[in-house]
Amino acid sequence: MPAVVTSPASRVRVFPGSYQPSVTFTYSPAIVCSGQPVTFTAIPVLGGSAPAYVWRVAGAVAGSGNPFVAAVANANVVSCTLTSNDPTVCTLTDTAVSSHTMVVLPTVTPVITIHTTHSDTVSYLGEIITWVAEVSFEGSAPVYQWYHHDGTPITGATNRTYSVAMYSTNDTLYCMMTSNLPCVTSDTVYSNTGITYGAYLFVQQANQNPFLEFNLYPNPASNEVTIDFHQSLTESFAIKVTDAWGRTVITENVMPGKWQTKLALGDIAPGVYFVEIAAGKNRLVKRLVKE
Repeated sequence: MPAVVTSPASRVRVFPGSYQPSVTFTYSPAIVCSGQPVTFTAIPVLGGSAPAYVWRVAGAVAGSGNPFVAAVANANVVSCTLTSNDPTVCTLTDTAVSSHTMVVLPTVTPVITIHTTHSDTVSYLGEIITWVAEVSFEGSAPVYQWYHHDGTPITGATNRTYSVAMYSTNDTLYCMMTSNLPCVTSDTVYSNTGITYGAYLFVQQANQNPFLEFNLYPNPASNEVTIDFHQSLTESFAIKVTDAWGRTVITENVMPGKWQTKLALGDIAPGVYFVEIAAGKNRLVKRLVKE
């Protein structure tokens, strides 16, 4: 009869097979802009004391470790593969994978320009003109502030439009817009400068002195503009051309007896100008576009 040998007793620890690793991850910032680095942080479950990570972007291995930083493009799939060394993991695999499709917003530049809905001249002292800001990439809740030319905020002028009673000439203003879009090169931008160049004497005094009335052509003009007077001049007139900032760029005196004169425009830059003809207290202003 064979001998029976009894070995020392030992303990065997059995873990339930349902224990298996998993992984999720977060990223920051929550809204990702084009070209912006993104920090991905893995959150392991049963990763063990020394888990290993492999990060992939659009299917290609992009890094390891935790956290992981990368710049990603819109619609890129970012995935994290966890390899656990947790001794309680008793399944056929010690790895877990999590993935996410990224939404990346383009970076844009907000733009604001202003113009008036009024005609080239106002008809009387105190007439209301309205300025309108045309904007792009302003977001859902932009902030507006209109300013005088010296940088002083205009009280209460915080909308996309601004209406003002015309009492003086050569007043300039501009508008600031702050966009609330998340991905902008600058959230605050400034408009072009507008000029409230009033010719309110057009109705009140042109009838008293019809020689002020004139036509400009061509308009827009390139090298030269012709001024036709409605009647032959019986007195001397001064012609002044100013730019949108109120700076005088052309001056000329017109002698009596003329029906027409020409202004050379070759030395001024393309843009919007204002042609003023004045005699004593009478004046008339019309807008001219230089191409």
